Amino acid sequence: MMIGGSTGSAFNIAVGGMLSSSANMANDASTIVRAGTTAQSGDYLGDVTTAMVDMKIQQHTFDASAKVVKSADEMLGTLLDILS
Repeated sequence: MMIGGSTGSAFNIAVGGMLSSSANMANDASTIVRAGTTAQSGDYLGDVTTAMVDMKIQQHTFDASAKVVKSADEMLGTLLDILS
């Protein structure tokens, strides 16, 4: 009997979501830093605002993906307990 087909897939997708969110947050942080060091006026305020909003969205995406990882782990644990 093969277990973990759908659990492994959910786990892999969730980890991919976490990695993607982390990379996007790093890009947004870079945008905020660049705007803070190069802005002579309020020209970059829109970029900073957009980056900060996107960081919050990415935080929620990361948290949701982490919950999927936790659920997949619990499901796999339950399956192993049933088969033991």
